[in-house]
Amino acid sequence: MVRFLEFLKQIIHLYQIVLIVTVILSWIFASGRISRYDPRLRSVMQALDAVTEPFLKRIRPWMPNTAPLDLAPLALWFLCIFIDTVIIDNLIDQLR
Repeated sequence: MVRFLEFLKQIIHLYQIVLIVTVILSWIFASGRISRYDPRLRSVMQALDAVTEPFLKRIRPWMPNTAPLDLAPLALWFLCIFIDTVIIDNLIDQLR
């Protein structure tokens, strides 16, 4: 069970990296430096959106409306940290 929880921690860390990449790419697209319709990045962005958007769309209704700034990725980041450090670490400590 401890191995599974450690594996789950690694999945959460990987998801946090994916979340960071998604946010950075959205900033690059918003700046106009790269077109969202660029065929090289379109498939990458679609894959990242497929992984992050299901969680972000559930968080957005709970976030305040800050028009140009989306705070949902930040809230999801903190949720990942909470699950990783509080819940999973406590379960690992209890099992050892």
